[in-house]
Amino acid sequence: MTANKSAPDQIAWRHNALAFWLASINQDVGKPKRRTRIHRRMTPSRRLEKLHRMRAALGPPRSWLNEN
Repeated sequence: MTANKSAPDQIAWRHNALAFWLASINQDVGKPKRRTRIHRRMTPSRRLEKLHRMRAALGPPRSWLNEN
């Protein structure tokens, strides 16, 4: 808020801000709460599958030694 606003302008601004805030709260009341994700440990078989997919996407390994 700036110092050059008059008292009625400040009251009107605060009233509008409060009305907007209350309207947004009322919209959020009816929404279901988000479920939190459960972080499960990756099994060795899934880790191996993921490694195979990553290697297949990257292609065969290359070394700077072979670039002569």
